[in-house]
Amino acid sequence: MRLFLCDDNSEYRVLARVVLEREDFEVVGEAGDGEEALASAPACGPDVVVLDLNMPRMNGHEALPLLRDALPESTKIVVLTSGRAEDERERALAGGADGFVVKPESVFALGAELRLALRRDAA
Repeated sequence: MRLFLCDDNSEYRVLARVVLEREDFEVVGEAGDGEEALASAPACGPDVVVLDLNMPRMNGHEALPLLRDALPESTKIVVLTSGRAEDERERALAGGADGFVVKPESVFALGAELRLALRRDAA
């Protein structure tokens, strides 16, 4: 699965990349905020965009509808947050997200959480 990772924490992105690539995800691009994601994600051709909500400049809620318009309909967008889960989940799904993941305590659980979110919210 080709994945684009958007999170403002560069250390989290590096660790997530290493972990996800060991779990058969191909990380095709990264961004530190919504503006960077809009500028680079469409050219990367991801199957899935993992989009953090809490970022500077352009946050995930602002970037979500713009990414939805810029990416093919088949590209899934999974929102990632460490914030108030239920409020954020409803807002993200209403805004066009295909899945929602609360950042796991361990980045080593991220791949499983992504797969679960894609299955659950696609059903």
